Amino acid sequence: MTKTHQKLVVINLDFHLWSGNKKLRKEDLKNLGIDVDRLPPEALSSLGSKHICNPKELRTFQTLKRTAEKFCEEVGSGFLKGYTVPERDLPRVVEKLDKLVEEFNQAREVFLSRYDQIIQEWLESYSDYRHIIEPFITPKGDVAAQLTADYQMFRVADVSEVKGEYNARLHSAIGGLANTLFRETAKVANNLWKQSIESKSRFREGTLKQLSKLHTKLEGLSFLDSRIVPLAALIESQKESVVPENGWVTGESFYRIAGLVWMLKDEERLAEYANNIATTSPENVAEYLRLEGMLRVTGNRPNVTPATTAPTAAPKKVAAPTLAPLPDSGAFF
Repeated sequence: MTKTHQKLVVINLDFHLWSGNKKLRKEDLKNLGIDVDRLPPEALSSLGSKHICNPKELRTFQTLKRTAEKFCEEVGSGFLKGYTVPERDLPRVVEKLDKLVEEFNQAREVFLSRYDQIIQEWLESYSDYRHIIEPFITPKGDVAAQLTADYQMFRVADVSEVKGEYNARLHSAIGGLANTLFRETAKVANNLWKQSIESKSRFREGTLKQLSKLHTKLEGLSFLDSRIVPLAALIESQKESVVPENGWVTGESFYRIAGLVWMLKDEERLAEYANNIATTSPENVAEYLRLEGMLRVTGNRPNVTPATTAPTAAPKKVAAPTLAPLPDSGAFF
C-alpha cells in the first residue's frame, strides 16, 4: 500500500429520490381522444412521462441532494463514483453531511405525513386528467422506501488475496486522481471566467471566495501530485495580493486575477503551467498574469515598458508564456 492509499478517504453519497413520474402510455392518449396512429414510431420518439405528484413538493429533496454533491465537489475530487476528501477536512465534511441528511429526513417525514393530501390536491387540480393519473398513484410505503438519504466513508486498500492486474486497476485509478483534480479545477475556473471576468473590467470581491474554495481544495489534496503545491500557493498569493475598493476588484488586480483564471480554465494549460511555476520568480509570474489578463479580457496587445521588464538582478524566464505567447512580449520574457 502506498502513502497515497493511506491518505485517501472516500465519501459515498447515498441520496435517493422519488421522481413522482410515471411513463405516459398510448392508452393514456387514446383516453384523451388523441389519434395515436398518427404518432411517430417508438424508435424515433418517446411519449415522455406524466406527473402523478406535484413536482414542487419534491424540490426540497432535489436541492438537498445537489447541495451535498456540490459540497463534496468543492472540498474533494471525484473518485470511484464518490469523492475523495482530505483527512484534515473530515470533521467539517461529517458535520455538513450529517446536517443535510437530517434536513432530508425531516422533510421526508413532513412529506409522507401529507402524502395523501398532496396527491388528492393534485388530482383535483387536474380533474380532467384524473383517469390517467389516479390508477398509477404510487403507494406511500413504496415512496418511503425510495426516498432516503445517507452517506458512507471508507479508506482504499489493496485486496491481499489477489495480485497483478486487479490491484493494478486500483493503482491506475488512484494515479489518475491528479488529472481529475486538474479537470475539476478547469471547470470551476471556466465558470468563474464566464460569470465574473469575460468582457468585464471589474468584479465583486465575493468572486475571491470562489478562488479561496479552490485553493483550499487543492491544498488539501496536494498529496496527490507534487505539481499541486505550487499551483495552490499561486492562487493563494494572487488572491491575498488583491485589495478591493468599495467591494470591487479593478485595475491591475483585476487583470492579474483574470490572467490567473484564464490560465486555470484550460486543463492542459494549467497542468503544463504547474510543471514550470516552481522555477519561476514571483515577480515574473505576477506580471505575466497581469499582461495575459489584459490580452484575454480586452483583446488588446499590452505594451511592455522597461518598468515591467524582469529584474536584471535575478534573470529568470517564465516558462508558461510558451503555452500562449503574448504578441510582441519578448521584451518582458
